[in-house]
Amino acid sequence: MLSERVQSTFIDTILIIVFMFAFTAILEKFSNPPDWIRIALFAGIWIAYEPVCTSLGSTPGNYV
Repeated sequence: MLSERVQSTFIDTILIIVFMFAFTAILEKFSNPPDWIRIALFAGIWIAYEPVCTSLGSTPGNYV
C-alpha cells in the first residue's frame, strides 16, 4: 500500500516537472517576460495541480 502511494506521488511529481519545462519553453518564446509571471505560473502549477486533477476524478498518479 505504501509503495503504491510512493509510486503515485512519483508519477505526479514527474508530471509537474514536465509542466514546468513546458511553461519554461513557452516563456522563452517571449522577450524578457517579467519574473512575477514566471513565479505565478510555477506557483500555480503546484497550487492548482492536485485540486484540478481531483475534481476531474483523480490525479494521473492515482489513476495509474
